[in-house]
Amino acid sequence: MCGISALVDYSHPIPPSVLQTFNRALIHRGPDNQTEMLLADGRAGLGHCRLSIVDTSEHANQPFVSQDKRYVLVFNGEIYNYVELRTELEANGVIFRTGSDTEVLLHAFEMWQEDCLQRFNGMWAFVIWDNHTRRLFMSRDRFGVKPLYFRLDKHGIAVASEQKAFAAHPGGLVIDPQQAARFALCPEAVESTSDTLYQHVQKLLPGEYAWFSEQGVSRHRWWHTYTEIKNLPRPACREELLGLFQDACQVRTRTDVNIAVALSGGLDSSAVTGTLCTLPDIQRDKKLTAFVGSFPDTPQDEYKWAKMVTDHYRLPSHRVAVDPSRMANSLVTSTRSLEDVNALPVVGQWHVYQGMRDAGFKVSIEGHGGDELLAGYYRHLSVYAGDLLRARRDPLELAYTIGAISSSRPGSDSHFVRSTLLQAPQSQDELHTKLTHVSPLLKQLFGQHEVTSWPVEERNNADYNREDLLFQKLYEDFHYYTLPYILKNYDRLSMANSVEIRSPFLDYRFVLAAFNSDAANKIHRGQTKALLRQNFTQIPVAIRQRRDKSGFTHPPHWLCNELAGWLTSVVSQTRFVQTGLFDGRKAQHHILQSIRDKDHQQLMQLWPIINLAILESGYDNLTD
Repeated sequence: MCGISALVDYSHPIPPSVLQTFNRALIHRGPDNQTEMLLADGRAGLGHCRLSIVDTSEHANQPFVSQDKRYVLVFNGEIYNYVELRTELEANGVIFRTGSDTEVLLHAFEMWQEDCLQRFNGMWAFVIWDNHTRRLFMSRDRFGVKPLYFRLDKHGIAVASEQKAFAAHPGGLVIDPQQAARFALCPEAVESTSDTLYQHVQKLLPGEYAWFSEQGVSRHRWWHTYTEIKNLPRPACREELLGLFQDACQVRTRTDVNIAVALSGGLDSSAVTGTLCTLPDIQRDKKLTAFVGSFPDTPQDEYKWAKMVTDHYRLPSHRVAVDPSRMANSLVTSTRSLEDVNALPVVGQWHVYQGMRDAGFKVSIEGHGGDELLAGYYRHLSVYAGDLLRARRDPLELAYTIGAISSSRPGSDSHFVRSTLLQAPQSQDELHTKLTHVSPLLKQLFGQHEVTSWPVEERNNADYNREDLLFQKLYEDFHYYTLPYILKNYDRLSMANSVEIRSPFLDYRFVLAAFNSDAANKIHRGQTKALLRQNFTQIPVAIRQRRDKSGFTHPPHWLCNELAGWLTSVVSQTRFVQTGLFDGRKAQHHILQSIRDKDHQQLMQLWPIINLAILESGYDNLTD
């Protein structure tokens, strides 16, 4: 895992200091080695900041040059099936100099060009400069686990793993007021479009590759999940799903460093942990350690659940406790590391990765994607109920689903259940309408920047709209909203602390099989994530039966109590009041009033405003 950068200027040579400054804005992503290389008489340059994980020798450092000097590669990510690909390439006469997956990637590109992407099982963003054609190739993995941003100008292109690198580039980094409003009103939509929060900066989308030349940029979609699903010969059975998941965990242990697991006590991370603990390599080498985030003495603390898992597997663990004073010291840093507008603060995760780094771990295996593939959110129950009602089938399954909806809110009555079912989407249009629900107060504060379009509108004619509503909802959560938003945040938080995340649920083989499996693997008899609850019997029963799992979020009342002084100082700055991004005076009034009223719910609702203020004040001196 690394930070990568590229500059191309067809009109003038690139000053070495410009390339170095641009690249080393990403040093947190790769503290082990930093190298820049100018090419094409200085008209092109590649930079790499390395986090050494596979073949940690200096021979695997990047930029990596092909033996004939034609191609130069910088690569961020992991190709998990590099062992098998290396064997195939060697059978075709390729001779290797290192044991790295980087060299496998470059030889694969030499042999198969763009078609190599279909052969990779992994996560990646990479850039290749072709010295013969003086063109730049860039690619991103199927699901956008690894980021890649670019900015075009009249004579060239700048490419980087994170947007903050552009703050260290002569063009600078400026927040776009219209995009600020758009993403603050719907933060989960940030990753569903090529647009970004910043002027002139775009992202390469998941499953895309692009060529850049003097004629401009040409973008191509090389992966489309729904097309791949439709090409499968038959639905996946449970045994196939379970086998694929175990292999996905196995290949993600391919590393030359010790492995951590981020354990929350929820079903997904427990399934990952349990599977890892059964792998022969892990049992033999004893190189797995759990890290558990904790908010001691608060309702949000779930340490007891995680401890249940570590005790069950006799797994070494570190408890990372976060209190208000520790949170206040890292809120600004963690928010700036995210680069974008977020619905809520995510500082707890920052401390977990800081704990991993301080303990000497570079790799964390985690459970991202389980909720979106296997219907893990309770909102999926009402969508599933809508499918059952529309189809007028399986009244017993509907009864169980209604019971689960009722039990999801203690003290709920028949009126609550009835209203939930009435609100269940009955068509795709209703599903899209619900995805674009936004806060009236936030709309008011961004009034001068009217939002007239939403990324969700781009999905209205999607080919998957012929499927049932649960499929549609899971597909959109996985590809456009919840999961991409989560992946973006966790990439920034982990890599800010020089830690790589690997997610077995995101193995493309498992993803295709999960989408192509029966709904009973997702919701059955009122249970979400039925595949895991019914088949992962090695996990403690209390974890499998648990229905009250919440996200890893700090206690919300801290904002208007222990953190009130910090928050008051943020909104009292002249720059906050005079900002051109939102109505600063009104925002200040509502935030201070919420602090006085101890209204933590409204403060959480206003977090996107606070988030933007931190970003706007931070990029002037970002590289200090």
